[in-house]
Amino acid sequence: MAAALMTLVMLPPAQGNTLDDVRAAVKVRDYKKAAQILAPIAESGMPEAQYQLAGLYRSGRGVEKDHQRAFKWLKKASLQEHVKAQYNLGVMYEHGWGTEESLDDALIWYRAAAAQGHTLAVAKVENLNQATRPATASPQPEKARSRRLADPQGALQHAAASGNLDVIAAAIAQGAQVNRADGNGRTPLMAAAQNGQAPALKVLLGHGAKVDLRDRYDDRALLIATRAARENCVALLLRAKANPNTRDKAGNTPIMIAARLGSGRMVSDLLGHGADLHAKNPKGWNAVSLAKQKGHKQIVNTLLARGAVPASPAGVASDREFAAPNEILTANRRFVSETAAHEGWSTLMVAVWPGQDEIVKLLLSRGADVKERDEEGHTPLSRAAWKGHSEISSALLAKGANPNVTQSGGKTALMWAAEFGHHDTARRLLAGGAAVDRRTSDGSSALIFAVRGGHVRTVEVLIASRAKVNSAENDGMTALLWAARLGLGSIARRLLEQGANVLARDRNDRDVLWFAADEGQAATLELLLPLAAEVDSPDNQGYTALARAALQGHEHAVVLLLRAGAEVNIVSGRGNSPLILAASKGHALIVSDLVSHDADVDTRNSNGNSALMLAAKAGHTNTVNVLLAAGANPGLLNKKRERAENLASAAGHEDTTALLKQHSKGSRWPFD
Repeated sequence: MAAALMTLVMLPPAQGNTLDDVRAAVKVRDYKKAAQILAPIAESGMPEAQYQLAGLYRSGRGVEKDHQRAFKWLKKASLQEHVKAQYNLGVMYEHGWGTEESLDDALIWYRAAAAQGHTLAVAKVENLNQATRPATASPQPEKARSRRLADPQGALQHAAASGNLDVIAAAIAQGAQVNRADGNGRTPLMAAAQNGQAPALKVLLGHGAKVDLRDRYDDRALLIATRAARENCVALLLRAKANPNTRDKAGNTPIMIAARLGSGRMVSDLLGHGADLHAKNPKGWNAVSLAKQKGHKQIVNTLLARGAVPASPAGVASDREFAAPNEILTANRRFVSETAAHEGWSTLMVAVWPGQDEIVKLLLSRGADVKERDEEGHTPLSRAAWKGHSEISSALLAKGANPNVTQSGGKTALMWAAEFGHHDTARRLLAGGAAVDRRTSDGSSALIFAVRGGHVRTVEVLIASRAKVNSAENDGMTALLWAARLGLGSIARRLLEQGANVLARDRNDRDVLWFAADEGQAATLELLLPLAAEVDSPDNQGYTALARAALQGHEHAVVLLLRAGAEVNIVSGRGNSPLILAASKGHALIVSDLVSHDADVDTRNSNGNSALMLAAKAGHTNTVNVLLAAGANPGLLNKKRERAENLASAAGHEDTTALLKQHSKGSRWPFD
């Protein structure tokens, strides 16, 4: 739940003021307003908004808690390759929240997220693989084909891009067409070629994918793979009879592009499959002249030995002429479709955002201003850090970009890199003078941003730079408290090794045990229990860790706390014991655990309600049965003079009412 809420404050650049309004609503905890704003944006298809709306439904903030709706929105965002949505969709499948429990489907989405570098997803894949497969097990295609996909065609496109062979098999088995193009005219084969997914490309070719289809930018798969320097994909496409002399809109052939990039392997493969080394583009450049201009001497020699004659065009071949048509200084199409036009953005800023390294370097060589700011206060460096463009970040730093420039809330480029787990970018920023312990206006540090995102490697980079592990946000939340809340055991252990204060509390007096218990993070709880000074330390409302685990239904956490000696009969400020809290939510197993540890079954809260009364009122028949068997008194009255039976009957719970009536016939308890 907390993980789903954590990124609510992070949205893409706004459409008008809409997403600014969302951020403002979240800042003042007006989640209802945030949900109202997000709903139409999510409906329009923006994956980030879909992910954020799912987080609200999952947590019950601003809307009624609804796992099925959360599942729906996570699925929509996941099919658009939203990495955090993919991870959380895996969680939903793994636990059966909002859908039927399915480890197979969980693995599909964990693998999709892992393919995009999501650290927690990588760990999930490893753990589930060990739990569900024998060491000698072999892949089972028939099992993959049995997985039902909501949108087989969309799933195929995204699986091709991420290299998820299981989903590719399932999608094709469920009717997805390998040659159907998306809105940009790109087929699954082109998606695999763009991202260098050679195994996926091979599977698609085996299912009849056509190599010479063109997208809306007039590119073929071979041009796409060559431009992206995907050498293995180029080789596979050539073996599949892709035309080696196809041209892009600028008139460049694959061998011109490969020669200019300096890829000896691609040049060799193209020549071996009939590439015309004498071909020229409309500006008069051929492959050898392009290689010569870029200083690729070995390729020049190879081409000369094959009979190439350098062309003598006027001028210099521009990086612009060799960039992907859909990438030239306009950012990627998804960004354009999800946001308003780049008002206030310079050419440099627009090139930085999608990671156009060559264009950025060209602009910097022409004196582009690295200190400029857009309307949101971003610099080119902060946007590069946000997207994790390490090489661009280094280039900007080399040109004098200040890594410690802050936006209005005090956020630095390092914080952006930390929040999204770009550890290499973070390392380069630190080497370029970024201050590791700067804090935002709400007290967040780069380390806290990294922990909140679960980015283990980024945490390591920051710790290596001596980040202060006990720095706290304005509400008292430290990195360790966040690790406990999010169940990040490995990060918690690392922070403890660096001297993190296990006794830290937030401004509501909640400690590490409280957060781990409240979120049901049993493994982290097990790590922290031996280090905690007091297992029964309450928050400012009187809730102990045991009370929170009981309320939330986290049985494993309850068992761990009971074993550690947690007191079962401590009550909150409103008089609720762990038993009352568990019973009110129908957590029958936890009620049984607490009763077996001598919980007082007839304790009543400040309204005079007992565990039995609240279970009866909510219609939790199994819980009522457990309490009656433990000796709970059905004749007790609350302050409104109501008995458990009255409460069940008034709420229309016929089975619960019948059970209480039957039990009361033989009871001899006096009524209060």
